[in-house]
This record gives sequence, structure tokens and C-alpha cells, in this order.
Amino acid sequence: MIPDELAIFKLSRSHQPGTDLIGKLIARHQSIVDMITTELLNAKEGTYTGSNTAFADGIECDVLYVPQSSNSPSLPPIIIDVQHTVTQTFMARAAQYCLNVFHRSHVLPKHFAKFCYLVTKGSIDWYVDNVDEDMNPIVEFGHFLLSGQQSIIGIDRWDALTILKLYSIAKDVMDNGTNVDTTEGIT
Repeated sequence: MIPDELAIFKLSRSHQPGTDLIGKLIARHQSIVDMITTELLNAKEGTYTGSNTAFADGIECDVLYVPQSSNSPSLPPIIIDVQHTVTQTFMARAAQYCLNVFHRSHVLPKHFAKFCYLVTKGSIDWYVDNVDEDMNPIVEFGHFLLSGQQSIIGIDRWDALTILKLYSIAKDVMDNGTNVDTTEGIT
């Protein structure tokens, strides 16, 4: 069941899922950092945090997760970039993000070192359409971003736990004037 405050909540067009700003704000929320790093690396909650995404060469990625402790040198940084269309130009930019992160941390980031996860509508349709199966939280996050739905009422699988969490975080972000303590410069 959808809580009443979420049932009536609607994101503005400029903040609907799939736009850069709301995707960045939500992905930098610590509970989402924990969700993604747990799913990707089986990391314990609080192991990673959002980090500064701007680099000396002027390039900036959407989201960068780094281990909170310098005592975790084997844990790779994780780059997340929400992209409507994946082109050669984007892939070249993504490679530059990886090089920039490597120069900063001396560890290859997750999406370059071993994996590059591309979540597309086609890649998650089966999970979204198959209501008898639970969705992976990363699939739910992708579904949220790809749906473009300003209201939880309009999204398929609105009752999925991560979908509820994502709209709840979006509501909190909007209620607080788009400031999230892990955004580093996004207001």
C-alpha cells in the first residue's frame, strides 16, 4: 500500500525521473549508496559514501562512490552516470571518468575494472512485467529512472520496496529544497 503522502506527491517536470538532477540527488542519498554497493559488491552498509564528482580536467561524472575508510584500498570506486542515449561520445567520456578516478584514487573504478552495467528499458522489461518475481534493487532503480513518472501512481510495480523508497527520497529531497547532505554542491 502506498502511504498517503506518496500517493499525492508529484515531482515537477524538471525533476521527473530520468532527468540528471533528480537521478544525481537520489543516487547520492546514503540509503541508495548502501543499496547499490551492497548489490554490486556485497559491501556492508556505510562502507561507501558519495564523493566529489568534479575532476581537474573540468569533466564531471554524475555520481561517484568511494570507500569511507582509507583502510579499504581493495574496494574500487564506483561511477554511476545516468545517460538517456549511449553513444560513442558518451563511452569515451565514461572512459575519461575512469581514468580521472584512477588518477585520484590509484584504484580502477568498478565500471571500468571488471564490469560495466548498462540498464536499458529492454534489459529490465521482463522483470518489470513479471509481477510474480521480486525485482533486484538496481533493476528497480533503473525502472524508476527510465519510467519518467512524476508520481508513484503512474509507475508499474509501484508497490516494490525500492520504488517506494525512491519516491519517498524524492519527496524528502523536494521538501528540503533539493539539498541532500551527500550532494556536495548540488542545491
